[in-house]
Amino acid sequence: MQTTQQTFKIQDLEKKDNMLEIVSDKYCRTILEVTKFKPKSATEITSETKIPISTVYRRIQTLHDNKLLAISWEINWILVLQCIF
Repeated sequence: MQTTQQTFKIQDLEKKDNMLEIVSDKYCRTILEVTKFKPKSATEITSETKIPISTVYRRIQTLHDNKLLAISWEINWILVLQCIF
């Protein structure tokens, strides 16, 4: 079975450096992995991965700033995160 991988070329050097930094960060990779198929709150990510909550929030901001993670709010004010790709 052949699988197709989605690729893209980053022209901006600063953005390229940011992406390389993100994929080399184990916490960013873990957060993307656990939110890939199902949206999760920061608390859920912390309980599943044992990453400290402060680190989760910092990495969420980095991922969101680089358009790799979508952030939404539910009616009960829980932060919900979903990997975009």
